[in-house]
Amino acid sequence: MAVLRRMTLGAGLLVLIQAGLGIVVNLYVTVPAHHPGARPPEYFSGSFRSVIWSIGHGRAALAVHAAFGPTLVLMVVAVAVRAVLARAG
Repeated sequence: MAVLRRMTLGAGLLVLIQAGLGIVVNLYVTVPAHHPGARPPEYFSGSFRSVIWSIGHGRAALAVHAAFGPTLVLMVVAVAVRAVLARAG
């Protein structure tokens, strides 16, 4: 149970970091209108290309913000799986 609490705390901290980075990116970074993934015909492939582009070619705050997104998703899924398994036991 302590592991689940630490994972939940870690996920919460990642959410706060991601929100802060999002504010910085929103205020100080200009994303070009034409980059890989801009105006895609299909949402998910365009989002994936945008994330990959921003990690490789975006300013530092944008790259860190884009890298934290998938990390946060994986952490939240891991916490949810652990919570379900802990309840089943």
